[in-house]
Amino acid sequence: MAAQIRKYGKYTAPDFIGDRYYSRDLRIVSAIFTILISFAYCVGQFGGIGLMFKWIMGLSYTWAVIIGASVVLLYTLISGMIGATKNMQIQYHAIQEMDG
Repeated sequence: MAAQIRKYGKYTAPDFIGDRYYSRDLRIVSAIFTILISFAYCVGQFGGIGLMFKWIMGLSYTWAVIIGASVVLLYTLISGMIGATKNMQIQYHAIQEMDG
């Protein structure tokens, strides 16, 4: 979606929708939806991180989520979004190798 939005000189979906339809209200609604989608994505990701840390470290699920989320947040703070992007590339290639 980013490539299509970028073609119009915008960087976010709320900016694109607000300018495309000349509506401040639609910009706000799309920003709220973007935040809700991001939150749902993060809940799933941190849940998976918690399960993995629980299995690897033998911790309770709550502590596994807290420690796993801390590791991910620390990694992102240190390496920035480029590090997170490179991590996703590595995971994608690993999955492709497993699928064979």
